[in-house]
Amino acid sequence: MTVENLEKELHKLQRDLNSSRLRTYTDGDNSDEVIARKKEREVKLARFQEVMKLLKEKDGKYAKGGNVEVVRNEGNGKVINKLYNQWDAVKNQTQQSKWEADVRNTKFGTYGTVSFNDVLNNFDFDNANVSSFKIKTFKTELQNALRKMAKGGSTTGFNYTIGGL
Repeated sequence: MTVENLEKELHKLQRDLNSSRLRTYTDGDNSDEVIARKKEREVKLARFQEVMKLLKEKDGKYAKGGNVEVVRNEGNGKVINKLYNQWDAVKNQTQQSKWEADVRNTKFGTYGTVSFNDVLNNFDFDNANVSSFKIKTFKTELQNALRKMAKGGSTTGFNYTIGGL
């Protein structure tokens, strides 16, 4: 597969993973339909990570390894870079859930009152050494994690935007 085909597949997987059908969770609902959706999301997330791995192997900009600095690595930027690298290393639903919990537990400002939106708007992601698509995906995943926090585990019915998405 070419890099272009892999990026197209990545876009499709992102759309699928961010669809309301696959992002909707209802605590305590263990119906067959919910279990099937969770399994579908897990399979698509695994494929997403597999495609990202292939892109890292095929495209030099993905192949550097180690930690990537998507913003200046000072102050709150260190936190954003850490969350980005944790997100980039996610390989399964368990790791995704742990990353989402880390996002929800991350606080900014002396009293933890500064929002992610306020922090992210202070950074220029345009000079990051990764594709703009990957930055957008990262911001979308942050948004999804914060939606879960706002609804106590559910990602429906809350309109929270990050970094102009």
